[in-house]
Amino acid sequence: MRHVHEENIEEELLFCRSLKSHTKGADIFFKVDEFFTTAGLQWENCIGVCTDGAGAMMGKRAGFVAKVKEHATSESVTFTHCIIHREALAAKHMSFDLDTVLRDVIKIINYIKNNALNSLLFTNL
Repeated sequence: MRHVHEENIEEELLFCRSLKSHTKGADIFFKVDEFFTTAGLQWENCIGVCTDGAGAMMGKRAGFVAKVKEHATSESVTFTHCIIHREALAAKHMSFDLDTVLRDVIKIINYIKNNALNSLLFTNL
């Protein structure tokens, strides 16, 4: 969650709850709504939602986004796709040459970070 605190934008984990059975959009929404109710938060103050694009989140009638649209009275609520998932989507259509280079880079980084001495030496370098 991002919020303004003393003229600074702060970001922190809103809450963490487990879903006991289903992970449908409505189930996710009701869990978030339950937290909002107990914490005294109002959907009217919600101005943006970022999701991963899964069906449970994006469903037109019963998805999380649809439920938020029903409860957030503000017309200015924006819905965005998570940047991490955008990178994954872009990586699916990467050129062969770039993919080869990135795989080599990942191997090198993993080799360095796998060993404390390698990591220390790399830091000193």
